[in-house]
Amino acid sequence: MLNQLSQLTVDCDGRYATDEELSFLQDYIASAKMRTKAYKKLREFRSDIAFELEKRLLEIDPEIFVGEGKDFKSVFHRDQGISLKYTAATVLSGDLERLKQSLLSWYRTIISKTKPSKCRKLTDLSYQEKFTVICKYLEVNEQQYVKPTIDLYRAIIAN
Repeated sequence: MLNQLSQLTVDCDGRYATDEELSFLQDYIASAKMRTKAYKKLREFRSDIAFELEKRLLEIDPEIFVGEGKDFKSVFHRDQGISLKYTAATVLSGDLERLKQSLLSWYRTIISKTKPSKCRKLTDLSYQEKFTVICKYLEVNEQQYVKPTIDLYRAIIAN
């Protein structure tokens, strides 16, 4: 939304915006209350979400966090903390492009430089399960603001 608003001010320099050009802003304003509720729940339940995701991943693969004789749970929890902060901020702002240009480009580079098979499996499984776990903490009408963010994570990081 922020990028769209910025672009609108550039596009409409010296003239008034049309109703069509303002429609995204009206849609955002109409969704602000629900976005704020979803943001607050993601913030409040961030630890619960990460621990439940860990539990689900361990059920799928009991060795998912072990590689080269090391336990990577602490790294997983750190990464989930970062991911959930960015997810919540994106839910609030509605600005997927900003998420794509900031965190996801950087994170994809990091993943491509690490041990590909184990890291790729953990990442893939995390983002396959993450939306399901998050949905347990959100009302149905709040979930629509999280799904595009998780889908973007999956499209950029898991591929």
